[in-house]
Amino acid sequence: MKIRTAIAATLIGLSLGAIGAGNTAQAKSWHYKTTSSNAFSTKKFNRAYMYRGRHDDFANLYSSARTASTENVAGFVYNFSDIYRNKTYYARKNTTYKGVYDFKYKGHVYYVNLKDVKFYRFNTWRSGKKLISFAKPNNASYVMLKKGSHFNKHLPWYWMYAGSKSNLANIYKLSTKGNWYKAGSKY
Repeated sequence: MKIRTAIAATLIGLSLGAIGAGNTAQAKSWHYKTTSSNAFSTKKFNRAYMYRGRHDDFANLYSSARTASTENVAGFVYNFSDIYRNKTYYARKNTTYKGVYDFKYKGHVYYVNLKDVKFYRFNTWRSGKKLISFAKPNNASYVMLKKGSHFNKHLPWYWMYAGSKSNLANIYKLSTKGNWYKAGSKY
Protein backbone atom coordinates (compact mmCIF):
# COMPACT_ATOMS: atom_id res chain seq x y z
CA MET A 1 0.00 0.00 0.00
CA LYS A 2 2.80 2.42 0.85
CA ILE A 3 4.47 1.69 -2.50
CA ARG A 4 1.25 2.53 -4.42
CA THR A 5 0.90 5.80 -2.52
CA ALA A 6 4.51 6.70 -3.21
CA ILE A 7 4.17 5.92 -6.93
CA ALA A 8 0.91 7.90 -7.18
CA ALA A 9 2.46 10.87 -5.39
CA THR A 10 5.48 10.73 -7.72
CA LEU A 11 3.30 10.60 -10.83
CA ILE A 12 1.18 13.53 -9.63
CA GLY A 13 4.32 15.52 -8.84
CA LEU A 14 5.82 14.82 -12.26
CA SER A 15 2.63 15.77 -14.08
CA LEU A 16 2.31 19.01 -12.15
CA GLY A 17 5.96 19.76 -12.88
CA ALA A 18 5.38 19.18 -16.59
CA ILE A 19 2.39 21.55 -16.57
CA GLY A 20 4.40 24.24 -14.78
CA ALA A 21 7.35 23.79 -17.14
CA GLY A 22 5.10 24.47 -20.14
CA ASN A 23 4.27 27.92 -18.80
CA THR A 24 7.90 28.96 -18.49
CA ALA A 25 8.87 28.26 -22.13
CA GLN A 26 11.04 30.97 -23.61
CA ALA A 27 10.35 32.73 -26.87
CA LYS A 28 12.72 32.08 -29.77
CA SER A 29 15.56 34.57 -29.84
CA TRP A 30 17.14 35.95 -33.01
CA HIS A 31 20.84 36.68 -33.35
CA TYR A 32 22.22 38.57 -36.33
CA LYS A 33 25.83 39.24 -37.29
CA THR A 34 27.14 42.80 -37.36
CA THR A 35 29.96 43.82 -39.70
CA SER A 36 33.18 44.91 -38.00
CA SER A 37 33.60 47.80 -40.46
CA ASN A 38 31.44 49.43 -43.11
CA ALA A 39 34.39 49.91 -45.49
CA PHE A 40 36.18 47.35 -47.66
CA SER A 41 39.83 46.52 -47.28
CA THR A 42 42.44 46.54 -50.05
CA LYS A 43 44.10 43.40 -48.66
CA LYS A 44 41.37 41.08 -47.42
CA PHE A 45 38.20 39.87 -49.15
CA ASN A 46 35.08 40.61 -47.09
CA ARG A 47 31.53 39.35 -47.45
CA ALA A 48 29.73 41.66 -49.89
CA TYR A 49 26.16 42.61 -50.76
CA MET A 50 25.28 44.48 -53.91
CA TYR A 51 22.63 47.10 -54.47
CA ARG A 52 22.33 50.55 -56.00
CA GLY A 53 24.15 51.62 -59.13
CA ARG A 54 23.03 51.13 -62.72
CA HIS A 55 21.75 47.61 -62.25
CA ASP A 56 21.12 47.01 -58.50
CA ASP A 57 21.03 43.21 -58.59
CA PHE A 58 23.57 42.12 -61.22
CA ALA A 59 27.08 43.08 -62.26
CA ASN A 60 29.26 42.65 -65.33
CA LEU A 61 32.32 40.58 -64.44
CA TYR A 62 35.63 41.19 -66.20
CA SER A 63 38.82 39.15 -66.47
CA SER A 64 41.12 42.03 -65.44
CA ALA A 65 40.92 45.23 -63.45
CA ARG A 66 42.05 47.20 -66.50
CA THR A 67 39.19 45.96 -68.72
CA ALA A 68 36.74 46.52 -65.87
CA SER A 69 37.87 50.14 -65.45
CA THR A 70 37.30 50.88 -69.14
CA GLU A 71 34.34 48.46 -69.47
CA ASN A 72 36.12 46.91 -72.43
CA VAL A 73 34.00 44.18 -74.00
CA ALA A 74 37.12 42.14 -74.78
CA GLY A 75 37.59 41.40 -71.06
CA PHE A 76 33.93 40.72 -70.32
CA VAL A 77 33.36 37.30 -68.73
CA TYR A 78 29.65 37.17 -67.84
CA ASN A 79 26.80 38.82 -65.95
CA PHE A 80 26.65 37.85 -62.29
CA SER A 81 23.11 38.02 -60.96
CA ASP A 82 21.84 37.98 -57.38
CA ILE A 83 18.17 38.78 -57.97
CA TYR A 84 16.99 36.78 -54.96
CA ARG A 85 19.81 38.17 -52.82
CA ASN A 86 20.85 34.82 -51.43
CA LYS A 87 24.30 34.18 -52.93
CA THR A 88 27.56 34.37 -51.00
CA TYR A 89 30.38 36.39 -52.56
CA TYR A 90 33.26 38.57 -51.43
CA ALA A 91 34.87 41.83 -52.53
CA ARG A 92 37.81 44.11 -51.81
CA LYS A 93 38.99 47.45 -53.15
CA ASN A 94 41.32 47.28 -56.11
CA THR A 95 44.61 49.05 -55.36
CA THR A 96 45.40 50.00 -58.96
CA TYR A 97 42.12 51.20 -60.47
CA LYS A 98 39.75 53.54 -58.67
CA GLY A 99 36.11 52.53 -59.10
CA VAL A 100 36.98 48.85 -59.55
CA TYR A 101 36.54 46.09 -56.98
CA ASP A 102 38.04 42.63 -56.96
CA PHE A 103 35.13 40.20 -56.79
CA LYS A 104 35.43 36.62 -55.51
CA TYR A 105 32.75 34.04 -56.20
CA LYS A 106 33.08 30.24 -55.85
CA GLY A 107 36.87 30.51 -55.61
CA HIS A 108 37.34 32.60 -58.77
CA VAL A 109 38.41 36.25 -58.77
CA TYR A 110 36.82 38.68 -61.24
CA TYR A 111 36.68 42.47 -61.48
CA VAL A 112 33.66 44.77 -61.30
CA ASN A 113 33.21 48.40 -62.32
CA LEU A 114 31.32 50.25 -59.58
CA LYS A 115 29.24 52.10 -62.17
CA ASP A 116 27.29 48.86 -62.58
CA VAL A 117 26.54 48.18 -58.95
CA LYS A 118 27.69 49.28 -55.50
CA PHE A 119 29.06 46.86 -52.90
CA TYR A 120 28.36 47.11 -49.21
CA ARG A 121 29.50 45.03 -46.26
CA PHE A 122 25.99 45.01 -44.84
CA ASN A 123 22.45 44.47 -46.09
CA THR A 124 20.47 45.63 -43.05
CA TRP A 125 20.57 48.98 -41.25
CA ARG A 126 18.55 51.00 -38.78
CA SER A 127 16.68 54.05 -40.00
CA GLY A 128 14.86 55.84 -37.21
CA LYS A 129 12.48 53.40 -35.55
CA LYS A 130 12.74 50.62 -38.13
CA LEU A 131 15.21 48.21 -39.69
CA ILE A 132 15.55 48.26 -43.48
CA SER A 133 16.91 45.16 -45.16
CA PHE A 134 17.34 43.35 -48.45
CA ALA A 135 16.93 40.07 -46.57
CA LYS A 136 13.96 38.53 -44.80
CA PRO A 137 14.27 38.67 -41.01
CA ASN A 138 13.93 34.89 -40.66
CA ASN A 139 17.01 34.35 -42.90
CA ALA A 140 19.48 34.97 -40.07
CA SER A 141 22.45 33.40 -41.87
CA TYR A 142 22.18 35.96 -44.70
CA VAL A 143 21.47 39.09 -42.62
CA MET A 144 24.43 41.37 -41.88
CA LEU A 145 23.80 44.47 -39.79
CA LYS A 146 25.63 47.71 -40.50
CA LYS A 147 28.27 48.55 -37.91
CA GLY A 148 26.61 50.55 -35.13
CA SER A 149 23.13 49.16 -35.88
CA HIS A 150 21.55 46.98 -33.25
CA PHE A 151 18.67 44.58 -33.49
CA ASN A 152 15.77 45.38 -31.19
CA LYS A 153 12.83 42.98 -31.08
CA HIS A 154 10.33 45.88 -30.94
CA LEU A 155 11.45 47.46 -34.23
CA PRO A 156 9.54 46.67 -37.42
CA TRP A 157 11.61 45.04 -40.18
CA TYR A 158 11.15 46.46 -43.70
CA TRP A 159 12.15 43.84 -46.27
CA MET A 160 12.85 45.69 -49.54
CA TYR A 161 12.08 42.74 -51.80
CA ALA A 162 12.07 44.74 -55.04
CA GLY A 163 15.54 46.26 -54.64
CA SER A 164 16.80 49.76 -53.91
CA LYS A 165 15.18 51.34 -56.99
CA SER A 166 11.73 50.67 -55.58
CA ASN A 167 9.94 51.57 -52.36
CA LEU A 168 8.12 48.23 -52.24
CA ALA A 169 8.52 46.56 -48.87
CA ASN A 170 6.91 43.95 -46.70
CA ILE A 171 6.77 44.93 -43.05
CA TYR A 172 7.49 42.22 -40.49
CA LYS A 173 7.09 42.29 -36.73
CA LEU A 174 8.20 39.88 -34.05
CA SER A 175 5.47 38.12 -32.08
CA THR A 176 5.70 37.56 -28.35
CA LYS A 177 6.51 33.91 -29.12
CA GLY A 178 9.54 34.99 -31.16
CA ASN A 179 8.16 34.31 -34.64
CA TRP A 180 8.21 36.83 -37.47
CA TYR A 181 4.87 37.64 -39.08
CA LYS A 182 3.93 39.91 -41.97
CA ALA A 183 2.30 43.03 -40.51
CA GLY A 184 1.68 44.88 -43.77
CA SER A 185 3.18 46.27 -46.95
CA LYS A 186 4.53 49.60 -48.13
CA TYR A 187 4.10 50.73 -51.74
